[in-house]
Amino acid sequence: MSSIVFFIQHFFHFSKRELQGFFILMPLMAITIVIPPILDLCYYQPAEAAQLDASTKVLNGDSWQPPFRFNANTVRESELIALGFTPSVAQRWIKFRQKGGRFTSIKQVGKIYHIDTIRLAELQSYISFEDPTRKEIKARPKKIYPTLISIHHCDSAALEALRGIGPVLAGRIVKYRKKLGGFVDTAQYKEVYGLHGEALKELKEKTFLDKTIAPEKLSFNHDSLSKLAQHPYLGWKLAKRIVQFRKQHGNALSEEAWKQAYLFDTEVWIKLHPYLTFQESADSSFE
Repeated sequence: MSSIVFFIQHFFHFSKRELQGFFILMPLMAITIVIPPILDLCYYQPAEAAQLDASTKVLNGDSWQPPFRFNANTVRESELIALGFTPSVAQRWIKFRQKGGRFTSIKQVGKIYHIDTIRLAELQSYISFEDPTRKEIKARPKKIYPTLISIHHCDSAALEALRGIGPVLAGRIVKYRKKLGGFVDTAQYKEVYGLHGEALKELKEKTFLDKTIAPEKLSFNHDSLSKLAQHPYLGWKLAKRIVQFRKQHGNALSEEAWKQAYLFDTEVWIKLHPYLTFQESADSSFE
């Protein structure tokens, strides 16, 4: 034994430490070479061989079927065997689905243990991956966009049919129209809170103003403080000044008298003018 050690050491020019490593490594290499065949013999399963033989008979016998289209998530075990897969592979395929798994790609199917990848590649164009458990999402009905609608009479539902205008914005438009007493100019649309951009452009393009329809009128001479204050162009502060002025000067003032009262700046007067009336009213009460 010592002569063999001496020969190996001098033949390979090993140092003492390298020689020790060599004798440790050699048994490990022998184990890695010998163990796999032994394990194959130990774990050989006649049933597996029988399944393989059965699938070969299916392919070569009368029960063989030409390729057909199938869903990887619904195909039956018998169909998989008929397509050329072994019974054990077919069982693993079905078992994966029974555990809640879903196939989404050919790559995922290829991960099944011992699957015939060549056969799988041949069937690639026949496989689909729709998930039968997924609920079909119904497409939302498309909005039908009208040509032109009257801004004086349209309700929220009609406004919601316009592009970019939802229930909230439609409600604001209707509410602001009521506060104003009616729109008299498309420029007033931008006074609606949150109405801008494409929605504002759409409202201008898809609505029209009927000039024959007069807006609801305000009377500085006769309307109550609360009614005047509710108008968007007045508010409580200006409404109180109006009521105070008519208490001092009477409730039969002309348009010119009100204009010269210097209660309003020019911009507010111009915006208010279409809504004003200075005719006598049967109800002359005021706050």
